[in-house]
Amino acid sequence: MHTLIRAGRNLAFKTTGEVLSRLAFLVLFIAAARALGSADYGRFNYAVSLAGLALVGMDLGLNTLLVREVARQPQELGRWLGSLLVIKLILAGVILAGLAWGLGLAGAEQASLILAVAGVQVLWGLSELGAAGLAARERMDLEAGVKSATRLVALLLAGWLMWTGHGLYGLVLGLAGANALAAAANLSLTWRLAPWRVGLSLEFLGRLIKGALPLAFTGVFILIYSRVDVVMLSALGRTFAEVGWYTAAMRVTDALGILAGLVAASLLPVMADLHQRQPEDLARLYRQGLRLLLLVGLPAAAGLLLERQAVVMAVFGPVYVPAAAAFLWLAPTVALVFVNYLQLTTLAALGRQRLGAASTGLALLVNLGLNWWWIPRFGYLGAAAATLATEAVLLLLNAWFLRRVAGLEWPFAAAWRPLIATAVIALFLVLEPGWGLGLVIPLAMAVYAGAALGCRAVQWGELAQLWTLLRRRPAAPAQPTPESSPEPPAEAA
Repeated sequence: MHTLIRAGRNLAFKTTGEVLSRLAFLVLFIAAARALGSADYGRFNYAVSLAGLALVGMDLGLNTLLVREVARQPQELGRWLGSLLVIKLILAGVILAGLAWGLGLAGAEQASLILAVAGVQVLWGLSELGAAGLAARERMDLEAGVKSATRLVALLLAGWLMWTGHGLYGLVLGLAGANALAAAANLSLTWRLAPWRVGLSLEFLGRLIKGALPLAFTGVFILIYSRVDVVMLSALGRTFAEVGWYTAAMRVTDALGILAGLVAASLLPVMADLHQRQPEDLARLYRQGLRLLLLVGLPAAAGLLLERQAVVMAVFGPVYVPAAAAFLWLAPTVALVFVNYLQLTTLAALGRQRLGAASTGLALLVNLGLNWWWIPRFGYLGAAAATLATEAVLLLLNAWFLRRVAGLEWPFAAAWRPLIATAVIALFLVLEPGWGLGLVIPLAMAVYAGAALGCRAVQWGELAQLWTLLRRRPAAPAQPTPESSPEPPAEAA
């Protein structure tokens, strides 16, 4: 199958599933924010962040490694998934026991809530392992179906429990039920593709450690700097209401980052396959992905920045008005995150995961230092500014690494036409006389589409080509023979 057709098919299924699932989850957390109030919503997100930091050792980059290796050798899915399932269950048990012991020793007031949220996250981690197996075999259709269906279950079940008066624990219980269903569905579907061979060998563990450690550090660093700000807000004396304002703003920027994750996840198995055989096509795919992400990320950032007050009032209500100020710093991060997703994915596909670990590690140090400096002085606005600085540092480091090891272009080279179109939409948003989001959003999208076509950031021929690629019926991916199977990259050997 043509590489762009494969990537387009993956992206189409990913987009369908992720859009539906993210919409369901966004509605759930908007409902939770309104039902619980800023203080209880802050408590919930504090528990989510603290539990997530504790469970960082459950992932360790193993899902990304599974996708990359099975994309190269599809017949290895059963072995990889069975072994990683054992490893993740052992890690989860050890971490949960250590978390319970640590919370009890510290006399934490929210120990039961944190442990309950940690259990929910363990279930989701098992679900993501199964989803990674499906993605590695490019069965994004199955992955999308499970994710969208189970997120809808979470919305209905958790929403009903909160509506019937169960509050925070109703939200947690509803999420636990939906995550358990997702884990069972994804793991059973991967079993149908390749029955697991549960067990571990010393040879497999040695190969896993060499290949996974750099990816593990990357995942750990990203998770820490994406969650530590919420924990530090509370630890440095800020109220849960302030935590609630900050996490509400972060929910919006995370929701806007959906396309970046979709494109990166869709391109990873294709890029990993092309790395050994057709490096020129990998560079072409990177350029196409970069252009797509800039075309969406830049106007999304500008729109959120200029309409921040209206967005907060429409989504969360007047209790969350202070969250609008956070968008002065968080809105620009949307465009940076879009590019960072693609850069880290490309480094992993190239077998240069050590460079990804280095860039995210340095970004984490920047994030920790700035949060420690700015949160006591500026509260949640300091945390937002630290997030923007962290994403900027990460983008520059990754761009330099990709230029150095693969000769890939700087992101700025592809940005000037989208920037012109974004300036047009920004002018429209500044001049519009307060029509309301319901009218402004579609009008702004139409203005941007016209500006993008007018300055040739998008061309009609490219749109027609994309439509053709997405409509093509794909052939089954070829199974590599022992003679043609690629060798492990040097970094992982």
